[in-house]
Amino acid sequence: MSEVETLQLHAPGTIPAAEEIAQSGRGMYDWLGVPYDPAAWPKSGDLYRRNELWWRHVEPTRGAYNFAPVETSLADARTAGGRAGIRIMPMGNWGEPKHHPDWVPTGTGNAPLQNHTTYITGWCDMVGALGAQFNGDPRLHFIDLSGGGAWGEYYWDDAWGVEITPANALTIAQATIAAFPDTYILAPATRPYMDNAIALAPNVGWRFDFAGGMPLTLAGTPMQDRWKTAPVVTEWAPDPASFTTALALDNVRSMHISMVSSGNNPPRPRARPAPAGPGSAQPARQPGPGRSPPCPSRTRPLREPPTP
Repeated sequence: MSEVETLQLHAPGTIPAAEEIAQSGRGMYDWLGVPYDPAAWPKSGDLYRRNELWWRHVEPTRGAYNFAPVETSLADARTAGGRAGIRIMPMGNWGEPKHHPDWVPTGTGNAPLQNHTTYITGWCDMVGALGAQFNGDPRLHFIDLSGGGAWGEYYWDDAWGVEITPANALTIAQATIAAFPDTYILAPATRPYMDNAIALAPNVGWRFDFAGGMPLTLAGTPMQDRWKTAPVVTEWAPDPASFTTALALDNVRSMHISMVSSGNNPPRPRARPAPAGPGSAQPARQPGPGRSPPCPSRTRPLREPPTP
């Protein structure tokens, strides 16, 4: 007599959805101390110091570096339970004091001569020194690729003169990647500079200033799959007239955004924080003579490469 085994089938129950787990590198990040919106979204614990760190304070004298402001940023992030993203700013906008050291040649409107040999070699040397000190530091999440244009975002007002050339921008990108092989690098969403940088190394991510304010098609671009190897960081669009929650959700999903901030979204502080070095608080940004303000995103988002 043979034994017959009876099989019992059990339908799986519904697995309850777990709450979002906040962690460094994912969720809302702090920028300018603006309250998180939505307030209920997970907090990464990370902070982004991209306004406070000026080149003139990091290297007031050629080859003499002051990394105390960077150390302060990393310590603040550790205290908050996260990591820091940092940007060294080479210049501001019209009406703002010089962000570059006095030993770097200056042009119109306090803009440095960004194609001058002293500027290029000085910036690359400074980035190399930063990398020697902070590459692979567990407190540092990413550093901006910020060597060109206003705020280091490669925005340029023609009244300043000649903007940084793609060749010199590529030199800065190569120096940054060489200095930080074990740390993420964020390229601003300004083309062709971002495309060239992303093509150099898988640890180069990118940052978009206008989430929820414009549709973005990544198909066929260098950014399409970069989220697989490096972070995509953004902030809510500052223009209430163009911002929609549906577009914001689409951006988050299609761009595979890692972190987002409300720091540039109204209501927000009008006064910018005081720089990390000596000096008074920074005045409000003003457009150059006869020029329009660099709105809405303060960069030229996804500017196409020039036609050959």
